[in-house]
Amino acid sequence: MRKRLLSAGFFALLVVLSAVLAGCGSQASSGSAKSTALFDPDVPRSDAPEAIDAELANRFIQTKNASDKMFSEEDGRTVITHKYGRTVLPENPQRIVVVGLEDTVVSLGIPIEAAHLAPSSYLYDTMKAQGIENIPINVETKTVNLEAVQQASPDIILLRDSYDRNTYRALSKIAPVVSLDLQKEEVTELAAARAIGQSERGEARLLRYGEAGKTRHQEPYRRCDGGVSAHHAERYPPLSVLRQCDEPVHV
Repeated sequence: MRKRLLSAGFFALLVVLSAVLAGCGSQASSGSAKSTALFDPDVPRSDAPEAIDAELANRFIQTKNASDKMFSEEDGRTVITHKYGRTVLPENPQRIVVVGLEDTVVSLGIPIEAAHLAPSSYLYDTMKAQGIENIPINVETKTVNLEAVQQASPDIILLRDSYDRNTYRALSKIAPVVSLDLQKEEVTELAAARAIGQSERGEARLLRYGEAGKTRHQEPYRRCDGGVSAHHAERYPPLSVLRQCDEPVHV
């Protein structure tokens, strides 16, 4: 069985690249990003198919467990604990507003009532074609147009947690708000889907992502916006690479 050991320097480079690409397509800057290594660079990893399958399964379980820890059941209602507190989730929300998590929610195939449509975003044409209403946001000050959010009459608001507590509190006066960390993109993928009562969408998306990464793990990837991600030796491309693609495109 052939073993592969990433050098510490090259592994660090991959982590930096992941941090840069994790916010691909997002509508607002998150400030200082924090990254954690997906794998211990000092532990040899096998390229054998059965070893990759086991690694994929373990990674999925760890991600799902991390997401599950955010949720609890209280008095017959589902509650999520996040950066800014606890939110009692509505049952079967239909009108979903998104602030800063556009790429996550679009990738899940979940209908969005309103979001920030930035013309410079690779998601602009997609969201425009879907008839999503625009929420004006000053991306420099992260000031959200609350009137536009209110006009959308949301049942739930999915908020990127790089927006501050004041924004969270203001939005909470309009509808229940779920604050999620885009830097933990796989956990956020599962948590966002579960928060709107569609866990199966998040799990299916994450499994497709893993399968695509398994078959392409030593090749460069082309992002859906035409850019190139230089993840030559990392087993999995960042999830943002697969936002709008069922699988990566060969360069």
